[in-house]
Amino acid sequence: MPFPNIFWKYNTPLFQDALADFIADVNNPGLRVHALHTHAGNTLLPFRLVCIYHNIKFIAINDAQK
Repeated sequence: MPFPNIFWKYNTPLFQDALADFIADVNNPGLRVHALHTHAGNTLLPFRLVCIYHNIKFIAINDAQK
């Protein structure tokens, strides 16, 4: 689903920001909030679509292995 559709269908205006924060956190665990947002601001999202089913859930790879 394209990012704009996610915004309208799920009422998530900050989806891309949250996704960038998540990616920055996975790539740089342990960063403080300000540094995390700096990294997130520099995170390139080279795609405009994501596969979704019914809900969107972010998990880190390590969390999935528990």
